[in-house]
Amino acid sequence: MTEPFSTSDLPLSVGCYYALKDTIGEDAVILERLSRAIDTPVSLSLSQYFHWYAMVFAFKPDLIIELGRGPGNSTSVFCQASRRLKNTIVKSFCFGPGWDKKKNIVPLVDADWFSRLEIYSGDLTRVDFSPHIQPFQRVMVLWDAHGYEVANHVLGHIMPLLQQKQHIVICHDFSDNRVVSCPRSYGGKSFWMGMNDFDINSDKRERLNLFWINTVVDQAIPLVDFCWRNSIELHSADFELYEIKRDHPEIIREIQSFIPGHVFSEINHWVYFSLNESNGDYHFPALLKKRFSLLNSIRNNYLCYTVIKNILKVFR
Repeated sequence: MTEPFSTSDLPLSVGCYYALKDTIGEDAVILERLSRAIDTPVSLSLSQYFHWYAMVFAFKPDLIIELGRGPGNSTSVFCQASRRLKNTIVKSFCFGPGWDKKKNIVPLVDADWFSRLEIYSGDLTRVDFSPHIQPFQRVMVLWDAHGYEVANHVLGHIMPLLQQKQHIVICHDFSDNRVVSCPRSYGGKSFWMGMNDFDINSDKRERLNLFWINTVVDQAIPLVDFCWRNSIELHSADFELYEIKRDHPEIIREIQSFIPGHVFSEINHWVYFSLNESNGDYHFPALLKKRFSLLNSIRNNYLCYTVIKNILKVFR
């Protein structure tokens, strides 16, 4: 006889929604206001706001490290979660200066809302994260800064610091071609040649399909390699939800009974991983010798990169 299915058996990316069951009404109002204030849904949709917010509540980190701030969508999510959880510190690192959209948030919150946030600007591949991570025990990392140099710093420097701590790393901009319709045809385009090239020539390049991963970000390749070497799974949040809906549709119906329909989506385009799943035989890449890269510096400055990319598209 099959034992009844329990919500404790759910993967984290699905079970996390239950962490919001008692507070979702009040949380929904402020999260929607924050999303409208930042006003860049193409960077992070409202359903992604709620999914990551739920992940924070389920994991309950004492430290959140944000790698890549951009307009500040995820920054807003994490600040609101830290306000709720009280003991969570948010450290936000980005190549771009400050947080320009903060001025849009100020009228919506009180001064204490920012008290657990630390903003850092500059080349995050030159940051020693040891003092930032060492005092904490449960760490959530959002890896939303792109490029191979960033990947080297994350996998070769940050991950060794996390290996003995409870941690989870969330990665944005990863679609799952098992649940998202992705064309097999190149459609007259060439293959993916890296993120920098794709950003300028997106009308001439197809997206990268790496097994089930569909993406345009460089870090997909070293990330898959890292997970294989450490015998850990790269979890697709979208596929985990798909499997639960397929095998236990009553779970999804229950979640939809308390999560407002317009903020819940079965497709949110992110993955996560953790060395906590490893057997303890860890493998990390050697750190690259630091060198100045004007291209990477421009690309990771959100405003500067957006302007230059659009200029290049006009004149190419």
